[in-house]
Amino acid sequence: MFGSPFETSYTDSGALIWKYQYDYTTALTPETVGSFILTLGLAGMKSEGTRNELVILFDENDVVRKFNMSNSDIETGTLLFAD
Repeated sequence: MFGSPFETSYTDSGALIWKYQYDYTTALTPETVGSFILTLGLAGMKSEGTRNELVILFDENDVVRKFNMSNSDIETGTLLFAD
């Protein structure tokens, strides 16, 4: 349903953790389009959006014990707009 997890890890007790991550970004905001036009893109690009993250913790029988869904704002950029 979700495909392969973005990241897998284990707790200290050996329980499996799957992490899914989906980023939705766009470079078509008034701020980002304006900066691109003023510099003709030579200074880089900036994009803004939302990150959705799902973390699933499995028990020793591979049954979901806990899960958490979170959303956060993100910004990414290249050249002068890189973090």
